[in-house]
Amino acid sequence: MSTVFPISRAAATVAPAVSSGAPFPARFRETFCAHVGVQVDAYSSALLRRTMYPHARVVFLLLNRVFPRLFAADRTLVADVAQAAKPRDALFALDDFYIHPDNHRFLRREFRLRISARRFERLLREVWGAPPPRTK
Repeated sequence: MSTVFPISRAAATVAPAVSSGAPFPARFRETFCAHVGVQVDAYSSALLRRTMYPHARVVFLLLNRVFPRLFAADRTLVADVAQAAKPRDALFALDDFYIHPDNHRFLRREFRLRISARRFERLLREVWGAPPPRTK
């Protein structure tokens, strides 16, 4: 049986140090929330709101609970990017989003009921500075 030690709120916000003494880089979730001024709990909804096509936001609010699979690729991208420590990690997650099988469905492809990759990349540049160039 393992013992769980309580951590104070102040101690939880301090980044642990690696063996070289340098702190871990902040994950995208924390960096994004600090940049736009939202609580970490509101990360997913704030990121979806800023990166979805405008008409897709309305459809998301109406259909997300009824047809959750329609937006599964978007939620996967948001969760994967939350853990990214570098812009390159976020771009790898975006590459996975491009080839996600659900993005080839009619509603997502033709009506663009999804995250806009262009908006997403623009947000990455805004939050983290210019991401590295893409290699094909």
